[in-house]
Amino acid sequence: MMGPLIAVLIFVVALLVGSGINWAVYTLAFRARPISPWSLPPEHAVPRTWLDCVPLYGWWRLRREEHLHGRWFWVRPILIEAVYGAGMVWLFHFETTGGLLPPIPLSAPLATSYWYPMFAAHAALIALLTAATFIDFDEQTIPDTVTLPGTLLLLLVMTIWPTAHLPVIYFGVPLPGVATVESLLLTSRPAVMFPAEFMNWPGLALALTIVWLWWLAIVPGTLTFRRGPLKAAQFYIASIIRHGTWWRLGILFVLISLAVTGTWLWGGTHWQSLLTSLAGLAFAGGLVWGVRIGGSIGLQQEAMGFGDVTLMAMIGVVVGWQASLLVFFLSPAAAVFVALTQFIITRRKDIAFGPYLSLATVIVIVAWRGLWEGYARGIFELGALVPIAIAFFLLAMTGMLMVWRLIRDAIWARIEGH
Repeated sequence: MMGPLIAVLIFVVALLVGSGINWAVYTLAFRARPISPWSLPPEHAVPRTWLDCVPLYGWWRLRREEHLHGRWFWVRPILIEAVYGAGMVWLFHFETTGGLLPPIPLSAPLATSYWYPMFAAHAALIALLTAATFIDFDEQTIPDTVTLPGTLLLLLVMTIWPTAHLPVIYFGVPLPGVATVESLLLTSRPAVMFPAEFMNWPGLALALTIVWLWWLAIVPGTLTFRRGPLKAAQFYIASIIRHGTWWRLGILFVLISLAVTGTWLWGGTHWQSLLTSLAGLAFAGGLVWGVRIGGSIGLQQEAMGFGDVTLMAMIGVVVGWQASLLVFFLSPAAAVFVALTQFIITRRKDIAFGPYLSLATVIVIVAWRGLWEGYARGIFELGALVPIAIAFFLLAMTGMLMVWRLIRDAIWARIEGH
């Protein structure tokens, strides 16, 4: 049970994290702005003091800069810190009183081993999603400076704490007639039934392939096949080298590969957890990337930004590939709420994809127990039919968008003809 002291401690820590979220929103954005109290003040501003950095109160003090940043600019940061702080207190209470763990008897040590890692992973993910969401609101972009470090941090968290994955009930495994709680892993099976091949060389090969493909996706480079595959490879390598940060990303590539190999040698549940998170990264990011490619083909224009791909990949690290599929299909419902709220507040009709991916993720986490037992378990018992259905969906979506584009162009041509 959460006592008042624990609630106050979580609220205070969450306020500090909320202050970091506001720092990220204004500092890590593509167009950084000197609004955060942690940044250098703009020219002609009153010098800032340490009191301006105090959560909540500091933003109240910074209202003196309204003439520089716009009227009421300080309200949103206060709300972000307050809502995140209160939200984390509620989330901790929710997750530690049976809201997330299935309702079967658990010993105190076993329950604690699930409660705290899951809460830490979810709190970190929600903080990163909040920063990405408000940058996306402001700029219609999601910067790599949020999603890439966030992905690495979450991979570390999930590797250290294997029980941070979403929980499920298994009946009769490993004890016949007994219901047990375990983390949802790569194959939707208990840890004792984790395929042996994934614990050996094939598992390492799969993990390193995911890491290398992820690295190739994030490294700045230009790829074109206009002059054939050989020239495409040469031009791609040259474009990477011309980019000033290629050597840093190269060091990152080596370090991640060594870390994955070391975890594989370590083995056990830590390796199972890392492989599960990497599979979630690949599936979630690949799903949105597939939609991006299909949308671009169908509409003959960019359907969504690559930031949405890296955001979804980061989400997949924590929730796994199974829950990522639920996030994707719940996101349109979340979009209705986000779009309506944005229109009421700002009168803007455009909407980015990232905010409702983020909201759908929170919904899936909070409603996980009901979603898994009521719907998802049956879906993932279909086995190989799941990826076939996803591929069919992407092809059907591309075809529908192509038909819509032809109809739209025909209508506009007819209008312009008159």
